[in-house]
Amino acid sequence: PSPECVYDAANGLAGSPGHLQVQSGDGRVSVGGEGFLWQQNEGNLTISNQIRAVVQRAATNAAGPPLVVTSRWFSFDATNRYAVFHDDVHGDDPEMEFACGQLTVHAAPARQSFEVIEAEQSPVIIGKADGRRATADRVVYTRAEDRSDLIGNVTWQRGRESGRADRAEVHRGEKDFDADGHVAMKLPRESLAAGG
Repeated sequence: PSPECVYDAANGLAGSPGHLQVQSGDGRVSVGGEGFLWQQNEGNLTISNQIRAVVQRAATNAAGPPLVVTSRWFSFDATNRYAVFHDDVHGDDPEMEFACGQLTVHAAPARQSFEVIEAEQSPVIIGKADGRRATADRVVYTRAEDRSDLIGNVTWQRGRESGRADRAEVHRGEKDFDADGHVAMKLPRESLAAGG
């Protein structure tokens, strides 16, 4: 809902400088912000300022805290089923924090949920459990595999351990981390003597 809206029927436009809050049919995703323009003919929605989105966790973890994403502005292409958070994007959930310049969310064709999330423009991911920090040119998260692919100029650091590679793969559920291409690591001497 929005407290006020001007509709141009001839051009299929609706807009307002006021607040807009939209929600998915299942109630698990909501996005709000100040000022919007709906272009009916193109199927495009733009929310201009102060974006805050809330994504509830999967039904099995419904009681847990949601993922909260903020950005400067937001666009949604209803025809091609993807949304983009633009400029100063920040995300926070119980397991991690992230920041980037642009975050694109691609919806699954047959479901009311996302399938792929792509972070670009200097993405940074920080794990809350161990303080691990990773950067890359681009990060692509695939929901079906619960996997993040870090692509291009990948770096990571946890305490005194650090490394770099051309590409890395992180499986969240299994806590696996695989690096590939020009891999280099720096480890404290005592960790090399440890079993395993």
